[in-house]
Amino acid sequence: MKRFFRPHLKDVFFAWRNLGKFCSQAQYEWENAGLLLDNGIETYRPVCFGENTKWGIENKSFIITEKLKGQVLTDFVRQNWHNLDRHEKEKVVAGLAVFVRRIHTLKISLPDLYVWHIFISKNSDGEYDFAVIDLHRMSRNVTNINIQIKNLGRLDYSMLDKYFDEDMRHLFIKSYTGQDWPGDIVVLTRKVKMFSKAISSRRRRQEY
Repeated sequence: MKRFFRPHLKDVFFAWRNLGKFCSQAQYEWENAGLLLDNGIETYRPVCFGENTKWGIENKSFIITEKLKGQVLTDFVRQNWHNLDRHEKEKVVAGLAVFVRRIHTLKISLPDLYVWHIFISKNSDGEYDFAVIDLHRMSRNVTNINIQIKNLGRLDYSMLDKYFDEDMRHLFIKSYTGQDWPGDIVVLTRKVKMFSKAISSRRRRQEY
């Protein structure tokens, strides 16, 4: 269950700007989860939501979802990373990059894209599957590449050096861009790094 109490007006208008209608924060998460699932992006699967309003304005709301399979990526990395060979680590990093690119291809921005908001599981083919959570700041119809780069910068910021070295980070960018990236990969890498460092200068990195 995720609960929302007395949302700020900026959150109310943010949801309106993305959906074209006023709705509770719980309904906004519900709508966002549905959009991702409809497009093959795994996330928590909503069961129901409820809301309490006063004069049409949300006072509080909640959403209940099914339990996600797999585990939070931070737990997976902390428990398994040192026992995985290089090839297996690269499969995880490359798979995550492709997953994020698929989200961005849908013109979706996830400003809370951190490793602790990613779930990982292994399928019957031995490949890794991913899911993303925390969707209440998700934006739709985002065509500004710089906004997507900020998503990548936040993800880079959350990838601790003791697990993800420079070669791994380079592999992430290479896998993210694939064969059809319209710009310069070197420029993209530099911008992601710059934004990641800017966050690091303001926040203490979260250990896992």
